[in-house]
Amino acid sequence: MLTPGGIRRATFVLEVDGKQKLFILLEQDGTIQRSGTGSEDSTETRLYMGRTQPPPLDALRQKVRADLFQYGGIYDLPNPAGKPCKLVVGLDGEGGAVGFEIRFGSESLGIPAELYQLLCDAIDITEPWYEQQKAGSQTQ
Repeated sequence: MLTPGGIRRATFVLEVDGKQKLFILLEQDGTIQRSGTGSEDSTETRLYMGRTQPPPLDALRQKVRADLFQYGGIYDLPNPAGKPCKLVVGLDGEGGAVGFEIRFGSESLGIPAELYQLLCDAIDITEPWYEQQKAGSQTQ
């Protein structure tokens, strides 16, 4: 069974109205990939890839609650309002894998609090690196 300490890869994809607004990949070796901000009106599509130490996945692992794993699956939230949205979260490593796909509306109540917090944590953890990559690409 997968445990927070056993996570070796985490992936987050957020789509709004069929358009990818956020992609984050974190791996145990420090590999990091990110595109977008996750905001509905974001036009950022460039994918930045690299490797950094300490691995950002280490910080994310500390935020994962073990009870989250029992809720893996595909969920269509009731009464979606606004633009169709989809959040896909994948966590895998030693002991297995767990995935979540949540479909909801941009004007709806949104995704479960535990997944929302994990998504926010992934964004916060990768934000300094992502901003640095964007700044570096603008000077080239």
